[in-house]
Amino acid sequence: MLNLIKYELKGYTKEIIISLGVIIILNLMLLTRIKVWEDGVIVFLSYMITCATSISVFIWNISLFSRDIYKDSGYLLFTLPETGYSILGSKLLTSLIQSIVMGAVAILFNFIIFTQITSDWKGILSKISEVVSPGFIMFTVVSAVVYMLYFLTTVYFSISLSKVAIRNKKLGKLGAFGIFVVLSIIVSEFLSTISKIFPETFSVDIVSSKLQNTMYGMHGVDVNMASLIFQAILFIVLFIATSYILENKIDL
Repeated sequence: MLNLIKYELKGYTKEIIISLGVIIILNLMLLTRIKVWEDGVIVFLSYMITCATSISVFIWNISLFSRDIYKDSGYLLFTLPETGYSILGSKLLTSLIQSIVMGAVAILFNFIIFTQITSDWKGILSKISEVVSPGFIMFTVVSAVVYMLYFLTTVYFSISLSKVAIRNKKLGKLGAFGIFVVLSIIVSEFLSTISKIFPETFSVDIVSSKLQNTMYGMHGVDVNMASLIFQAILFIVLFIATSYILENKIDL
């Protein structure tokens, strides 16, 4: 799997560098607008660059997977002596690495712009660190990573299943979208039902334990245990199913 990850990253080094260059240039242009534009506009645009970066990584990795499934680039990948688990795992880990690298650069510029605009930025960060629970920050980061991997696995499963079920390339891509939509609706309805049948939850505190008695309006985030378990099982099932299709059913 490590060799596949190296192959994936090396093959798209140019595109990654170009994407990072665009992020850096756009943020540097925003830095030149400090004291010229309103602070709120600059912060908003910097935040939008970060959001656009996250979305572009999603779209890019989905298009790369689709290309390997439907175009000639898949011949090299699927003729390698690698299992479906290794191929899918390398795709997901490569996507995660790209997201971390590009996201880190974008967030770094968010921070730089914030410090240039806000004179008392150290005081603000200190107050935030005193109020926000470390557990909530960790929960948010882990949830973002897990959701990304879950979302990509669902999309990869839809594309792989459509490739096997529908031979026509154009109809196959449309079919992949249809499979994804139907699967998402079914999962959403099932999660809603299962959370009503098994309403047990655990709470992740937003504010630190020291301030919980004074900040009555800030409640924790309730997570339904049954829904969480179901999503974990579904992720495993989709991962296994997609790996099986990639290894045994893909006809290039």
